[in-house]
Amino acid sequence: MGALRAGSTNYSLPVSDELVDSEILNLMKYFSLFRHPLKLSEIYKLLPDNITELSVKLALRKMDISGTIRKIDEYYLLAADDDAIIEKRIVGEAKATYLFPKAKRTAHFISLFPFVKFVGISGSLSKNYADENTDFDFFIITANNTLWICRTILHLVKKLSFLIGRQHHLCMNYFIDEHYLRLDEKNLFTRIELSTLIPVYNESIYKTFLLRNQSNLSNIQHLDVDFEGAVQFNMRMLGKKNLFLKSLNLFLMDLTDKMWKHKWRKRGFPMEDYQLAFKTTPYVSKNHPANYQKKVLEQLQKK
Repeated sequence: MGALRAGSTNYSLPVSDELVDSEILNLMKYFSLFRHPLKLSEIYKLLPDNITELSVKLALRKMDISGTIRKIDEYYLLAADDDAIIEKRIVGEAKATYLFPKAKRTAHFISLFPFVKFVGISGSLSKNYADENTDFDFFIITANNTLWICRTILHLVKKLSFLIGRQHHLCMNYFIDEHYLRLDEKNLFTRIELSTLIPVYNESIYKTFLLRNQSNLSNIQHLDVDFEGAVQFNMRMLGKKNLFLKSLNLFLMDLTDKMWKHKWRKRGFPMEDYQLAFKTTPYVSKNHPANYQKKVLEQLQKK
């Protein structure tokens, strides 16, 4: 299979003003849930490739005049949003700027461990925001057939971090195998997480990861990523590396899954939500006990 190309999906059809307005409003409603106003560049980055920067500027101006949104300095917010979120964002940006070098050092530390192929910063820091409760969230790609071995090693290290009070600097909630590289959920939440992921270690596999998720990245050309040097994804090699570790990898997966299910039932949470909150396959590990994605999307529907 040849290398994928950014923008191979056709987004060249003309876009109506109504669709542009709808896309912008939906995006701003999403970030309003986090009390997070947006800059023009951030809005444009997250909109589909067939929406031009000029059409975004015109739409924002029209929506500002109509009272749907407001512009304060360089920030756009919904008309109903409190002005205080501007100050919150400014303070949060300063905090993120201070914490980001520490998060990068932690990412490089993670990259030193066996089977780690990529480390990226996700969560609020990837949106250039931090507060007193901010964790260092990391997205990790592992060598084939080693995901659960890698995860187990890193989480043993995290347990040691509790001894020095640094457990919030090692939040590793999402692991994916280098021979999978695809998020199964396709929605606004995952599109934003993909679009804002900050690569720290091994940018070439990061580029391949984005290309593998083009079906959920209608804005891939707006990300301004040079895809030259992306690792070619070969379907014929799927699952064929490190076969001598496969049994151990699956054993650790089953063991972890049993532990997670036990905790989930003990808390009285519905089992139908388990697979979304705790994705557990040989190629993917997602550990989101609060089922954040579901909660955010449900709140967005109500907004």
